[in-house]
Amino acid sequence: MVLTLLLSIFMGIVLFWKIPFCKSLAINSKLPQLSVIIPARNEEVNLQVLLPSLLAQKMSIHEIIVVDDHSDDRTKWIAEKAGVKVLSLSSLPDGWMGKGWGCWKGAEEATGNILLFLDADTIMEQGGITRLLEYYRKEGGILSLHPYHRMKRPYEFLSSMFHMVIMASIGAFHMFRSKTNSAGAFGQCLVCDREEYFKFDGHSAVKGELLEHMAFGQHVIEQGGKVSCISGKNVISMRMYPNGLVSLIYGWTKSFAKGASATKLIYLFPIIIWINGLVTVSLQFVLIKEPVHLEVIVFFYGLFLLQWYWILSRIGNFGWISALLFPIHVMFFVLVFFSSFLKIFILRSVSWKGRTIQIKKE
Repeated sequence: MVLTLLLSIFMGIVLFWKIPFCKSLAINSKLPQLSVIIPARNEEVNLQVLLPSLLAQKMSIHEIIVVDDHSDDRTKWIAEKAGVKVLSLSSLPDGWMGKGWGCWKGAEEATGNILLFLDADTIMEQGGITRLLEYYRKEGGILSLHPYHRMKRPYEFLSSMFHMVIMASIGAFHMFRSKTNSAGAFGQCLVCDREEYFKFDGHSAVKGELLEHMAFGQHVIEQGGKVSCISGKNVISMRMYPNGLVSLIYGWTKSFAKGASATKLIYLFPIIIWINGLVTVSLQFVLIKEPVHLEVIVFFYGLFLLQWYWILSRIGNFGWISALLFPIHVMFFVLVFFSSFLKIFILRSVSWKGRTIQIKKE
C-alpha cells in the first residue's frame, strides 16, 4: 500500500508540474481587432455579468457577438440592451451539436482579426483582454484558457476534483509535456486567428462532438497546428452552476465520462494512478483496523492535503477547507463519473438546458 500511495503522490506531481498563466505584460504596439463570440442558450442571468465585464475593458473590443440558440428566457433582450450584436440561430442541422453550431455561425459573422470564443458563465477580469492578447501575440496558434473558478456557496466547491482531472487530461501541465502542444483545448475560452480558424475548418470539423473544443484542439494538432493551454488566472474567471447542487450534478454528468474516453493514454494512466491513491486514503479512514496503519494513512493524508492545496490555489478560490475535506470531493467525483458513464455509454442520452442530446456510437 505504501508504494502505491507514493506512486500516486508522484503522479500528482507529474500531472501538475507547471501551471502557467498570463502575467502583466507591457503593451508594445497596437493590439489586433478582436471579435468576441458567445454561444448562448437560456443565459439571461450569466450575460448580465459577462457582458458588463467585457464592456468595461480599457482596451476597445472590435465587436461582441451573442449567438442566441433558441432561448426561452430573455437572453436576446439582455444582449440587445447591452448594445452588442445578436445573431439568432436557425434550426440545428443534423449532425451538429448546439454549442458548436453557435460558435461556427458566430465565426462566420465575425469581422475581427482574432476570434475569442467564450462561454456565457465566464467573467473577464479587469485588464484581462489586454493580458490575453499580449500573451496570444507571443504564443500564436490556438490558445485555450481554463477560467479561474470563483465559488460562493458550499456545494460549488464539489467541482474541485473535476477541474483537476480536466487540467490533467489536457496534458498542458505535465512534467514531460511537449513544449508546443497540449492534447486538446478547454471548453470555456478559446482564442485563435480568424484565418487560421477557417484554415482548420473551425467547428465544422468537429460538429458532432459533445466536447467541441477538446475535439477541435485535437483536430488542429493532427493537422500540424499549434495548441497551447494555460490557467485563466488574472484574465478570466467563472462561477459554474450557481443554481444549486442538482444543476452542478447534471452539468458534470453530461460530458465527463465522454471526456475521459477521449483522453490520451499517456495522461489517462497517471490520472488513474493518482485517483486510485486518493480513493485508497479516503476509504482507509473507514476501513482501518490496525493502529500502525493509522500512522501511515495520516501521513499520506497530509501529503495529499498539501498537494491538493497547491493545485487548487492555482485554479480557483478553494482554500484549505477544500483540501482538508478532499475525501468528500473524491467520493462525489466517483459517483458523478459513474452516473456520466451510464448516461453516455449505456443510455446514450443526456439532458441539458431543455435539450436532449443523443450520443452516437463511434
